[in-house]
Amino acid sequence: MALACLAACSSSEESGQYRVEAGDLGAGAQRIRVSRDGKGVTDARVTVNDVLAAHEADGTYVVSEPASMPSGSRVNLLIVAGEDTLQGQAVVPAAPRITAPAANSLFSHTEDVAVEWTAEGSLAGFAVVTTAGRDVRTFEAGGADRRFVIASQQLPSNAGVEVTVIARARGVLAGPVTADSSFSVRSEAANAVVFRRTTPLQVLGGDMGERWQHVRVTAGDDVVEDAVLTLNGQAVPYDGDFGTYSTELSVQAGGELRLEVSRDGALFGVATGLVPEPPTVTAPSNGDSFTATAPLTVTWSSSTNPDRFKVGVSWSCGENCSTGEQFDVAGTARTFDLPGDALPTNTDLRLWVFGYNDGDFVGHFTPDSRMNIRGESLAVQGVRITSN
Repeated sequence: MALACLAACSSSEESGQYRVEAGDLGAGAQRIRVSRDGKGVTDARVTVNDVLAAHEADGTYVVSEPASMPSGSRVNLLIVAGEDTLQGQAVVPAAPRITAPAANSLFSHTEDVAVEWTAEGSLAGFAVVTTAGRDVRTFEAGGADRRFVIASQQLPSNAGVEVTVIARARGVLAGPVTADSSFSVRSEAANAVVFRRTTPLQVLGGDMGERWQHVRVTAGDDVVEDAVLTLNGQAVPYDGDFGTYSTELSVQAGGELRLEVSRDGALFGVATGLVPEPPTVTAPSNGDSFTATAPLTVTWSSSTNPDRFKVGVSWSCGENCSTGEQFDVAGTARTFDLPGDALPTNTDLRLWVFGYNDGDFVGHFTPDSRMNIRGESLAVQGVRITSN
């Protein structure tokens, strides 16, 4: 029967109109509620594409095993209640396609997540659905939207999250139905994308350099023992005795160290940095003496500018004991004054200068992550501060 004739073929509105609530008909169980004058209609015959719906309770009808409804197929809803006939028609929309986030993306537990997609046709709206274990959440977006931002507090922390998008299209109802009746059909789910919500990793190199490589990885206050690290393609195993990832890998001064950090199958990011040229201390010289009334000026040469230098001085504090001081200096500096009155007098001092590159980090790392790649000078021995 054509939709145009349904109103004429049905009983008059004076006998009471029907409120139809038929949302998201499509794949999966289909639910249709039929009510009249605020009461559920329990004796109607409801079919969806000729598949009979069973009455569940209070005017709600369920098709538990609906016929296949691929994109572009028509959905015919037929409700016969006594002498009244209600009918709806709709077309199943095409499934959207998610374009962001990329699969296996990483997000901090404080970051919002923007979901973007493409879709065809004029649509009534979208459902953005996230799943993390048993935690399933649905967010509503408008028919003109192609982007929805999920607030960080609405997502689980430290978990993998699957997101998909479902399109909705409005159907047309005819017959004695109320103005607030609804009929919509849903698409198949878009391509599911899995992203991970996690705490950013702090990566701190332990004086990496031309031979020995040590890296400490933490997440918040916890040492991370299950990360997968590679350095220039070589696996870096975890050393539980020291709480670091350590390996021997020879790289000449000027060569690059490339550190890749993964966890739970996801690449957290990459850090790269050059091994600095070892600085050459030009003053003082071995065995020089100075008085405590003036600073001890240390000078050095370096043909490159590392991110920073560290100038150090150490001395014996007894048998098998050494102590000292070290100072951070800008990478453009070539001289630094050690305060003479803060150094022990009449004691052999050992002076050194290290160049450091912090590395460039791309990925899910804390802002204070550093590779700490070191180029070290030969120490100057036997320098003394005299008391007069």
